[in-house]
Amino acid sequence: MAIPFSFGRIVDIIYKSDSTEVQSKLVTICSIQLPILIIGAACNFGRIYLINTSGYEITKRLRELLFKSLVSQETAYFDRYKAGELINRLSDDCLLVSQTVTSNISDGLRSTIMIFFVSPKLALVGLSIVPPIAALAVVYGHFVRKITRSVQVPMYN
Repeated sequence: MAIPFSFGRIVDIIYKSDSTEVQSKLVTICSIQLPILIIGAACNFGRIYLINTSGYEITKRLRELLFKSLVSQETAYFDRYKAGELINRLSDDCLLVSQTVTSNISDGLRSTIMIFFVSPKLALVGLSIVPPIAALAVVYGHFVRKITRSVQVPMYN
């Protein structure tokens, strides 16, 4: 958000100032904005690095916990569930959960903060629809889970 504002200031200086003042004003504003841009880029790199690192750690921990749980199961458990289904759970689902926890929560939190910064009233109105939508999503999720289980059970048997 600061970068477009900064470029707007630079364009304003070029078009609204006298030709003698333009160079000194541009040097001043660019010398102020360059360190801010560098610090912002470093912070963004750090944020992305930390989010990715935490995502990998979450995935690793989930896989370890799931593997320990699978190893401790009785033999009858493996008669009920096929190896393909268990491997799918071990790989795909753990990765999906880790991506959801890291990226989606980070993006959602950042967007929520930004909308409150831009317009608090609009943010409250917009976020007032979240609880009903979330309730509908939970109900729909249970419905889809029942359908998925009814389809997957015959496939794996």
